[in-house]
Amino acid sequence: MGALLFLTMLLISSGFLQTRAQTPVRTQTAPAAATDPHREMLSTYCITCHSTRAKIGGLTLEGLDLQNPAANAEIWEKALRKLRGRLMPPPGNPQPSQKDIDAFVAWMETSLDSNTKGPKAGYVSIHRMNRTEYAASVKALVGVDVKEKDILPQDIQVGGFDNVADALRVSPSFLDQYITAARQIAKVAVGIPNPPVSNVTHSVAASQDGELPLPPGTRGGIRFQHNFPADGEYRISVLDLGLNLYTTSLENESTLIIMIDGKVVFRGHGVFGYDTQSNEYCWYWIDSMGFVPAAPSRGKWEGDTLTFYSKSPQGQGRYTYRFEGDRTYHFRLENSFDGGKTFTLMMEGTYRKK
Repeated sequence: MGALLFLTMLLISSGFLQTRAQTPVRTQTAPAAATDPHREMLSTYCITCHSTRAKIGGLTLEGLDLQNPAANAEIWEKALRKLRGRLMPPPGNPQPSQKDIDAFVAWMETSLDSNTKGPKAGYVSIHRMNRTEYAASVKALVGVDVKEKDILPQDIQVGGFDNVADALRVSPSFLDQYITAARQIAKVAVGIPNPPVSNVTHSVAASQDGELPLPPGTRGGIRFQHNFPADGEYRISVLDLGLNLYTTSLENESTLIIMIDGKVVFRGHGVFGYDTQSNEYCWYWIDSMGFVPAAPSRGKWEGDTLTFYSKSPQGQGRYTYRFEGDRTYHFRLENSFDGGKTFTLMMEGTYRKK
């Protein structure tokens, strides 16, 4: 009985061992590492020239961590600009496909933009412009010169500077003064739609500044600043030129120049004479608004008025000298372009002997 039990157990054990020996052993093999297409593109087309050894163009891409591109953000930004413009790889070298370039650029831009460790800009509070900046902005926008010290209050200075943001705050009183200044500037910039006719006189004694000399070669005259409130027609009358005695002024050459903003807008040159054969006065006048005359203007006296007439293919001119006593005369320059039917006033002035 004991021998039979032992034999049975031996047979079972043998069968178990045989069955286990026939069962195949299962083994697990680690999958091959997936290739990185971005690193592969760099290795194929870029690293050859931009390795630590070659370093062409002073650029090294070898050894840069693609898992942390933000650590070398400046280098990758330059590389992206070259790739977008297809400047790299250079023409003639093997080129990656446009699909690979677009994929690398999109991936790199996303990686750089998602970086939260970039430099943080300082905080600047919302502030107004100081009065110097305000005046410069008004000049640039609407062309109006503003004396900021006359219309705006003094700005608070911090450490000697008046453009510190924390000090440029807006209080109710500041706001009122800036609004008032804006109204004044708007009136000057836009002008009055229907302005009244007015006269402004600038005298030599009150306007001439010795520190602002007139152009070389001139005598007498005046230099002043005048603000034209709106676009329109302005009549300039020249007074008190002091041309000495009438006979002297009629016998000598005289040149009249009018300048606005440093540019000559009118220049006139006249020469007077007398023709003894025809008993007429002769006047040669050339200005920047007319035409060169083919012949001198001729004139005669009628009472206390000396009138000249000139003709040219472009039209006619009439020049009138009306004398008052022995120290004053009035001058009028008129043109006609309809055969002398109507004359348009171009310039007038009153001349007095000092």
